[in-house]
Amino acid sequence: MKNLVCLSRYIKSRFVVMMLMFLSTNIFAANIFIPLESVSELGEGRAGGAAIAEDAATNFYNAAGLTRVDHQQLIVLAMVPYTHQYYNGTMSNPGTTVPLGGGFFINSPIFSTGHTSTSTAAVLPYFHYTIPINNRWHFGVSLLSLYGLGINYPINSIVRYEVNRAYDKSYDLSPSLAFRINPKLSVGIGVDIVYFGLSERNAVRTQPLTTNDSILLNQASAITPGWHAGILYEFTPATRVGLSYRSQIITHLSGSSKFYSGSAAFPFPALPNARTSNFTVTMPLASQTTLSIYHDVSSCWAIMGSIEYQNWGIYRSDHANHVASPTGPIDEIIPRNFRNTWFFALGSRYQLAKQWLVRGGLTYSEGSTTTGSRDVLIVDPNQIGVDIGLRYIQNCKLTWDVGYGYSFPVKVPIHYINPVTQNNLEGNVDYHTEVFGVEATWNIT
Repeated sequence: MKNLVCLSRYIKSRFVVMMLMFLSTNIFAANIFIPLESVSELGEGRAGGAAIAEDAATNFYNAAGLTRVDHQQLIVLAMVPYTHQYYNGTMSNPGTTVPLGGGFFINSPIFSTGHTSTSTAAVLPYFHYTIPINNRWHFGVSLLSLYGLGINYPINSIVRYEVNRAYDKSYDLSPSLAFRINPKLSVGIGVDIVYFGLSERNAVRTQPLTTNDSILLNQASAITPGWHAGILYEFTPATRVGLSYRSQIITHLSGSSKFYSGSAAFPFPALPNARTSNFTVTMPLASQTTLSIYHDVSSCWAIMGSIEYQNWGIYRSDHANHVASPTGPIDEIIPRNFRNTWFFALGSRYQLAKQWLVRGGLTYSEGSTTTGSRDVLIVDPNQIGVDIGLRYIQNCKLTWDVGYGYSFPVKVPIHYINPVTQNNLEGNVDYHTEVFGVEATWNIT
């Protein structure tokens, strides 16, 4: 028994070192950009967003376009995005060894083969409002969600040491002013007040010190300002071009980190639960630059297109401070090495009758992750999508829109080694997204 007690004390003294090897968390859900700010725009694949300028939603897409909305208007909409991820492959870890005799593993090696999946859906409400101040000045404001994540793998899945559950959300309050310089040229500018919050949980392999996994839970939030601006030029009443820019935002989140120990395994002492209240992370949110064109081919038919650039290359690593552990707070850095991305969209609309309009769009979105930096939390592959929409004009005051977007399933390779934990994921992820939306537009005056 005395030898077991000594061994227990020795292992405990080594625990500080080995905690850095397996107590890791995927902090962020970056580049989960939610491009769903308008149902009418959804139906056209976001094509022409910075140039269409036909309702209060232009406050988000290009504030300069508010000068084309000559009446007070309110838009209320709800989006329901759905995401499915299916991982098939392996998860392995060599474990951490104490050099006693033939070697003794503090956290034992593991090799798992199998599959697991996560499917998530949410209802996201949005609001857009605009009012003309006079013939040249216009005001608009939007409340929307630009970034979010929903991951919920089973607690016993083979990827639980990387992520079990992650829910990240954001809100953006976005007031703007627009000014018509002359009949052809308008400009707009505004601020973004962005709230970002995260709650992410993963299992921690502490066997054989415990009989089951321990759990790490991190929660943090922050409110950070940004800004946006845009230009709209109307060549003719039928053709216009818009350019908009939304600034990058570096959010410094703060909150808590909690470590919940698994049950003690004889003869080892129980690992203490731990909590820090000064947990911090830095979350980079990319800037967005959009160039759009809109053209009325005839009184019934219009075409539009957009090119968009986002500088996700600013997201180089996950850097977390004061992560809870049984031996005291630790810091960790996990490289991400995201790349800048492009988005392309073509869309069209056709007026079937006085009260009915149909929409369609094709999109190609470039993913921010690459093989080697892609894991099961942040997949973000290249995607091709199709979108459709329908508008019903109930009367001069009220209009209804519905839209549906479908991104074709893709299979992307996962070859990822976590440099902190040495967790090794080798396999593939089948990734698929859909979205449905409904919108009401009320012309108040």
